[in-house]
Amino acid sequence: MLQWGENLLSSGGREIFIKSVLQAIPVYAMGIFRLPDSVCEDLNRLTRNFWWGATNGERKIHWRSWDNLINQKTQGGLGFRDVKLFNQELLARQAWRLIDNPESLCSRVLMAKYFPNVSLVDTWFGGNASQRWKAIEYGLSLLKEGIIWRIGNGRCVRIWRDPWLPRNFSRRPISQKNNCRLKWVSDLTADGVWNEEKINELFLSIDAEIISKIRISSREEEVFLAWHPDVHGRFSVRSAYYLALNLVN
Repeated sequence: MLQWGENLLSSGGREIFIKSVLQAIPVYAMGIFRLPDSVCEDLNRLTRNFWWGATNGERKIHWRSWDNLINQKTQGGLGFRDVKLFNQELLARQAWRLIDNPESLCSRVLMAKYFPNVSLVDTWFGGNASQRWKAIEYGLSLLKEGIIWRIGNGRCVRIWRDPWLPRNFSRRPISQKNNCRLKWVSDLTADGVWNEEKINELFLSIDAEIISKIRISSREEEVFLAWHPDVHGRFSVRSAYYLALNLVN
């Protein structure tokens, strides 16, 4: 296959072949199961070898590292997908569906079996879980890096534990809890506005400044989870993949 690609395809043709065939074939399986790391590496190696080609069965020199090739083209890469990261973000989509559609039959069945008394983001996965559920756990670990609570009325959002501060690093307060007895974000408000005195007393300025900019719902709207990497809060496979890529770089 390497000789066929080398002799008949230009570099542009090889790129299209890799993205539309080599990296598209396992997508269905990756959206359901977590592939072993060895399988992911074999698929990545196949992509690398096909891209650089071979002469008389001998592999050519790889002039750029794999980490460079999987970067976006705007960053000097070729936009190839790392199979392991792509597998994880596809499974993150499955976890997001459970959060976004809690009344679906699938969500209700899995909730009854695995997390009957807590939300999915607070679920602890036991060692006796099924392979399908372990795959969701793998995707959920990535999903937790990108979710954020839109606080609405501030109820049910824990001040010190939940991600609710809209910024690109830690979305949890970095201030020390110390002896603070307040638990919910709604405890930081009074008459529909932030209690500035209490916030400045409890939080460092880097946290207090972010909190003061958050708009509180005047209509007592319920809290909900959103996807922070997207400005509209909507989960997408592309944004999840680039989040995973940024986390490993």
